[in-house]
Amino acid sequence: MTIMKETIGRAVGAVGAVVAALILASPVIAVAGADPIADGPVAKVGGRVILLSELNRALGSLPINDPSSRDDPLAKNAYAKELLLEMIDAELLYREAATDGIVKSAEYRRRVDEQKVTLLDGAYRARLFAQKAMVPDERVEKYADQTGLEYEAAKAILVAGKRKDAVKEESLRLFDKYRVVFSPVLAEKSLDELVDADRLVTSSAFSISYGSIRDGFHRFGSRKEDLVDYLADLTERRLFAAEGEAIGLIGDSRFKESMAEFAHSAAVAIKRERLARRFAPNDAEVADYIAKTGYLKQAPRYISALLIVTATKEEAASVRREALAGGSFYELAMARSIAPFAKEKAGRIGVMVVGRAPYTDLDRALLSLKPGEISQPREGEHGWSIFKMLEISPAEPRDPAEARRLAAETIVDERMTAYLMKLRGRGNVTIYTKTPGGA
Repeated sequence: MTIMKETIGRAVGAVGAVVAALILASPVIAVAGADPIADGPVAKVGGRVILLSELNRALGSLPINDPSSRDDPLAKNAYAKELLLEMIDAELLYREAATDGIVKSAEYRRRVDEQKVTLLDGAYRARLFAQKAMVPDERVEKYADQTGLEYEAAKAILVAGKRKDAVKEESLRLFDKYRVVFSPVLAEKSLDELVDADRLVTSSAFSISYGSIRDGFHRFGSRKEDLVDYLADLTERRLFAAEGEAIGLIGDSRFKESMAEFAHSAAVAIKRERLARRFAPNDAEVADYIAKTGYLKQAPRYISALLIVTATKEEAASVRREALAGGSFYELAMARSIAPFAKEKAGRIGVMVVGRAPYTDLDRALLSLKPGEISQPREGEHGWSIFKMLEISPAEPRDPAEARRLAAETIVDERMTAYLMKLRGRGNVTIYTKTPGGA
């Protein structure tokens, strides 16, 4: 990138010395093979079968914050069911995207092309570093002795230097090989004078117009120097991607699989974006929603409470009477609650936030409690619950602009959900209740 920036700087005549940046490779995504014995269909959408291996791979990538859910089969099953529905919805939306012509649109092609460059650039850099950025152990040890650094720190510094040199050398070579030329318009025009049709870079493998980078550049900066930096980085990445394609990295099975997954996701994302614009409410609809849903009038409230879960309503009522008679809620939770980790946490649950979504009956019940009060037994998915309020943040009005934004987002979400439900109904969807993995 340094070579590119220096070259453009000379062409523009407006940029002085520049500082080299570290090159971060974007590795090709590796996908583990499925176990052919344990694998099997979990759903079918039209002619497309969703396999258990796909569901498990997606489930494994979820950032599940609650550690207990990883060990709780019921929680894991709930995540799996929700995720499976999302995968079904994505397939239904993809089919619509194909019918609507989204997969032939300029926006779709642009996103897929950008991903192709990213993957090929990363794969080629990884290959380059493997060939030219290896540092012998004896050199690392010598450098560590000279500097007093730990072995790993010394190795990281030496490898970073070798990578920087390898990139600089390769950039020069590819710059000549692909006959890169920077347009005079970079020097002749100000930023305000540039138009989408202006070609900023041409080569034997690609060209870059201002229109193709305008939006990305303006997220990066707003000065001519920023444009030079952005263009330098993009040119280098495209050169490395072009060379990666030239030597056959495009035929790598991991590359093909990653591109296929991205192409599918890109079509779904564009379809969702178009639907979101279509479902956007007008001002009157937003105002009506706020008036009918009181939760948007108040800022979210934070609740700290204790929880006991019992198997029956009668047992919950008995535990509540003991607590009201002066029994320790902590001790009762440890002795009587069937909630996971009840003994370890003594009924303590994380801070609950009420008011980020429309109030549920449980939300209203909690909001009615004062610190120290105990709720009536309430039936839940895993038993009967009673809560003891410890603390609750004061009620405060919500910012009107935030309320309107949230109302609009919620209306879009509700309309999107209704649309997806209709798609599921007419989309020839089958969910298999028995799978090899039992999901």
